[in-house]
Amino acid sequence: MSRLLWKTLRSSAKLHSFNSFPSIAASELTNSSSIRSIQRWVAPTIAELNRRKRIYADKLPQVHKRSSFIDWNFKAEIYSYGKRLNENFDLALLERAFVQRSYAIQEELRWEKLGIEKDEMAIIQDNRELADKGLKLAKNYVDNFLRYHLPQYPDEGIAVLLNYLLSTEKLAYISQNLGSKEIILAAEYPPSEESLAQTLLAIIGALEESQIDGNLERPYNFVRDFICTHLNQVDINEVWKIENPFELLKQVCAQKNIKNIEPRIIGDLSKNDILSCCRIGLYDSDTKKLLGTGYGDTYHNGIETASIDALSKIFGTFNLKPFNYEITPAELFEAQQSKSRQIAN
Repeated sequence: MSRLLWKTLRSSAKLHSFNSFPSIAASELTNSSSIRSIQRWVAPTIAELNRRKRIYADKLPQVHKRSSFIDWNFKAEIYSYGKRLNENFDLALLERAFVQRSYAIQEELRWEKLGIEKDEMAIIQDNRELADKGLKLAKNYVDNFLRYHLPQYPDEGIAVLLNYLLSTEKLAYISQNLGSKEIILAAEYPPSEESLAQTLLAIIGALEESQIDGNLERPYNFVRDFICTHLNQVDINEVWKIENPFELLKQVCAQKNIKNIEPRIIGDLSKNDILSCCRIGLYDSDTKKLLGTGYGDTYHNGIETASIDALSKIFGTFNLKPFNYEITPAELFEAQQSKSRQIAN
């Protein structure tokens, strides 16, 4: 019985090895081919897709903007936009905020082709003037907001943060997420980042002009809620890329009567290895006080990271507390005015 069982197991093993041989070979081929960074079929496939794209480019469906649909009502969209933002706009000013200069030129040329005289043309006002007012107001508030929360930060760093918050990319991102993409009247579609950013600034300018009593609390709160909040969970030290931090540290320390800065090696690991790492400490040679520490694969890189650490402690951005986004404009500007009076005295 045992002999018969042995023969059965032996024959089944041979059959199993024979049947599994193609799958084993296929798996080996798959593993060997997966080592390649790019498969053989990628290049021909991309070439074929590009060829078809060139052939059928004119036959692809065109993207139609929402305003080209028959049920589009521009005035209703403008009214709804202001209500979604919970602001009381002058509707004429808000409509003007969405009109780009390219659209105004396009309409004037169309009227000329139709034979309409210039005297009979209704003047289309674009949003350039409102955008300039909005940019001025946004710069004023953002600058005071940054100086209030970063009192020890230098003017150069404030300027970098100001440009970061008011950059075209950031303003276009905010404008698009507020739903202004489909309402913008421009010659191109979809609107460019410049058009989106200019529209957002024009909306701020229109909100400023809509305040009959001259109180700018609503426009300032608008800038705070939609622009300044983008500093949340952002490392301030990563926004300002200091090119030569050690030289800047020397200049800052010279103003604080710290004349000599001495770098020292605190720790050294794997010096002759590819994973070498050293820890550098910067000390005041007179008081022996530790200014900052940093790591680097070389001595020079360690000094740079230690300088950035020391500057963050001096500028008050080390373990920075969250900004107060509930502060009112009156409190903000009053604090800045009192600070200016103290500096003057």
